[in-house]
Amino acid sequence: MEGDHKLAKDCILIGEFSIDDIPDARAGDPKLEFKINCDGDGIIKVCAVEQKSGKSGRALIKKSVEAIYSDKKIERIIKEANARQKKKVRKL
Repeated sequence: MEGDHKLAKDCILIGEFSIDDIPDARAGDPKLEFKINCDGDGIIKVCAVEQKSGKSGRALIKKSVEAIYSDKKIERIIKEANARQKKKVRKL
């Protein structure tokens, strides 16, 4: 997900992956370790490993901001983010 909204549903999905065959466990028992790397070209590499089973999943996200958004939408997103930031500063 891309975005700084409080709820994931308000952010933009830019990629996904899954980890299959994780053993059944009680809620909260599976422990996942995530590694996220974003290079200077905006390529995002994500790796997640379930600690007990060693099962893992990977994703490589190459979409550019320009491919996802129009110029108007980028401007709107920046204005909304700046407005949220100003509200946060005022609360402090």
